[in-house]
Amino acid sequence: MEEKKQKNNLTLAKNRKINFYTIFFLLFFFFSLSTPSSARAFHTDSTQKNTNESLLNLHSKYATNTVVIQYDASQMNMQKFLYSLQHSFFANRAQTKQLVFAKKEFIQMSLPTDDIQAADAIVKQLRAQPGVISVEYDQLRRITVTPNDPHLSSQWHLLEANAGGISARQAWDVTRGSRDVVIAIVDTGVDLDHPDLAANIWVNSDEIPNNAIDDDKNGYIDDVHGYDFANEHSDPNPNPDGKDNDGYGGADTGIVHGTHVAGIAAAVGNNGVGGSGVAWEASIMAVQVLDDEGIGSDSDIAEGILYAVDNGAHIVHMSLGGYGSTNILYESIQYALDHGVLVVAAAGNDGVNIDDNPFYPACYDGVLGVASTDSDNTASVFSNFGTSCVRVAAPGKSIQSTLYANDPAHNFTKEYGVLSGTSMAAPAVSGVAALLLSENPGLTRAELMDLLSLTADDVNLAPVYGSGRLNARAALSQAHIAQYPSEPTAIRAYSNARKKQEYQKGKRYTDTQPFFLWSEPNIEDIVGYYVYFGTNKNAHPEEEGSFQVERTYSPKSITGNSTAYYLRVVTKNSAGLTSASPAIFRYIVDTKIKQPKKVKVRVISNGVKIQWKKVKKDHVKQYVVLRARVFKNKNQLEFRKIATVRKSKYSYIDTSMQVGKTYQYRIQVIDDLGNKTSSVTQRIFIPKGTVFQLKTQNNTGTLWADNASVAHGW
Repeated sequence: MEEKKQKNNLTLAKNRKINFYTIFFLLFFFFSLSTPSSARAFHTDSTQKNTNESLLNLHSKYATNTVVIQYDASQMNMQKFLYSLQHSFFANRAQTKQLVFAKKEFIQMSLPTDDIQAADAIVKQLRAQPGVISVEYDQLRRITVTPNDPHLSSQWHLLEANAGGISARQAWDVTRGSRDVVIAIVDTGVDLDHPDLAANIWVNSDEIPNNAIDDDKNGYIDDVHGYDFANEHSDPNPNPDGKDNDGYGGADTGIVHGTHVAGIAAAVGNNGVGGSGVAWEASIMAVQVLDDEGIGSDSDIAEGILYAVDNGAHIVHMSLGGYGSTNILYESIQYALDHGVLVVAAAGNDGVNIDDNPFYPACYDGVLGVASTDSDNTASVFSNFGTSCVRVAAPGKSIQSTLYANDPAHNFTKEYGVLSGTSMAAPAVSGVAALLLSENPGLTRAELMDLLSLTADDVNLAPVYGSGRLNARAALSQAHIAQYPSEPTAIRAYSNARKKQEYQKGKRYTDTQPFFLWSEPNIEDIVGYYVYFGTNKNAHPEEEGSFQVERTYSPKSITGNSTAYYLRVVTKNSAGLTSASPAIFRYIVDTKIKQPKKVKVRVISNGVKIQWKKVKKDHVKQYVVLRARVFKNKNQLEFRKIATVRKSKYSYIDTSMQVGKTYQYRIQVIDDLGNKTSSVTQRIFIPKGTVFQLKTQNNTGTLWADNASVAHGW
């Protein structure tokens, strides 16, 4: 509760009402300060490029009328500026919120338009302003559940290992949990009155119910059992409305999700009602960040994480996710990790490799990503996978648990049912983590991650599904054994030691000497680090790296064509022990692009046709046609650009040459990072007397090439 009182950790200007015209004026103010578009230098951090490449190849992933602005407070006092504008107008109002993670400051703001192109134009203007670090559309994330026909069945996931379960019943011989351990279920809300959950619902003892006063001064009124950030009120019970708001699978498709997840982790055990959670006793903090359809914005999710951490959660559980990162989600996860909170996240249900296309928050460093298994100990066909993102697997197919019920008006009457997904696998891990903390409250976040992953059963899963299938009994058996030191806290990458630009994991950069920095675990006697940097993603730093005492690393020089390099770091303590698992940063250097091949030139009826083979899978932005005139007494050729060709075209017709002359042609290819390379040179002689059919402005006629080739002077 002490952390909750530390207001310097979180500044939350909540429910700050801003006049609609005020926001219009704010945007107009930004516009008036903007330089001409030809002179703008837009911010280009990787996250921003990821979430806003043309607003949106998949526009449904974003809240199109809401943006999140990260700004440099040393250059701009956003709160004071907005406050001054607020008192200038008094008509229709819109909301804005400010969030501060340590020294990283964000503001969420509504745009005065729902039009995609208009919103894009506003965002570009905002990005160009002094003091603005990034402007991102508020990304939406979904629950990670695969619906199944609801019916009661046995809780096979709690059975012995040979039945595909996690051996929970043997773990209960050691401990059944403790309500001193708090699991924040960051989801669609939790049925607070469910007979199998009510006794385990977290209670904010510093808040007096229903008195409309923020008794504990944490910024939220009447937050007795948690808070609903999706709807901005103190009741985190699910909120069905009977409508299909997103056209995705029917009305209220996400309503039961959070309650189902909570029941897997910590439904009350041995109470003669329904089933049992992995932890019979643990406090469930209901943090609603997703709506009745199971969709929520990153700004709401981030605020929910902040709330959970500041109000004493030991575990932040997130059976949700989406492809692509945003700064505000990243900083909220980092805030939790920096406060020693275990973050558990579902890996997603698309059956794809998320090393290639990261799924967040599961793929953030320091987050325990969870894949799904079936009752035969094989990987679930729907489960995502990836060595960099998945730490362990757990049962996730056809899992029985609690459902939101007692709401016949919206057709929610069944108290128990079966669902499938990594959403169901992940809470089993959170439940075992709660058992571990109840048995040994001194375990650190890193120790919990090691215990959960290193004691998993080897059931012949591929390494992309983590270390194995979760085993509660094995994890509990190691809870009091001296643990290895923790791995370094989240590695960060920058353009240089001054941290001018931060790089995101798994994104492409042209920087050949990135600067890496990590934090030292603050509760252990660390003497140094074994560091590996190279292309082997499974390298062991102690065996293939080198020892150093510094908490920074920068390679001498690296190059490559979308080549992945892995920084893998383990800690070493004074006893000579090293951390069981490395901290990892995947950096992709892209300084090269493949050369255009099979360039051919030939004389045709209306000029010289240059053809080349498409450069595939290399982020091509455009092709450039280069030409040089060949002179008998001049060895040095002077190539000049004669045309730019869009990336979908692989030929060009040159009509600006002279007969009786010799030319050489090259094709230059340029990618989206500015890397370029040219093809081999092709020579052609245009015989005298050649006649071309060339188009003029007025008609098409027969022209001598040497009478119509002076456009480029040679």
